[in-house]
Amino acid sequence: MTQTILAPPFTNYQLDDIFYDEMFTVAAAPRSQYGALYKRLLELSPEDLDQYQQNADNSFLHQGITFTVYGNEKGT
Repeated sequence: MTQTILAPPFTNYQLDDIFYDEMFTVAAAPRSQYGALYKRLLELSPEDLDQYQQNADNSFLHQGITFTVYGNEKGT
């Protein structure tokens, strides 16, 4: 059986001093008010994150919340 080793989340997340990032400092440290969220996100597997995304998508769809993205074939 082959095991896939994934890079930690946020490894390729790029920060700069031009735009303000609410969660991270320019030094890539989580801001104190986001510490608990950051820790929780690191604990989640890619499958967990996919499930949360699917749940959010379904919730928006069933509540009638949609977004039109012009130029995108999916549209919403």
